[in-house]
Amino acid sequence: MEYGKQIEVATITLWNFIAILVNIIVFAILYMKANRNASLKAFFLVQLSMLIWLVGKVFKTVSPTVGIRWGSILKFV
Repeated sequence: MEYGKQIEVATITLWNFIAILVNIIVFAILYMKANRNASLKAFFLVQLSMLIWLVGKVFKTVSPTVGIRWGSILKFV
């Protein structure tokens, strides 16, 4: 793999991991401070789907072959 491509993949992966960590931290803080009702459950469902999407993006970015990349796209979409 080219050096520039490696830096691009590392940058994309790093930003996605930062987004995942921020998502989990905010998720935990909101869960501790929020009132338990139906809108909270809907919000957490949206947050969970965004988290799954971010994990899928990481797997798609770092997959070594086209077959594995295609499989991770189908699993997480």
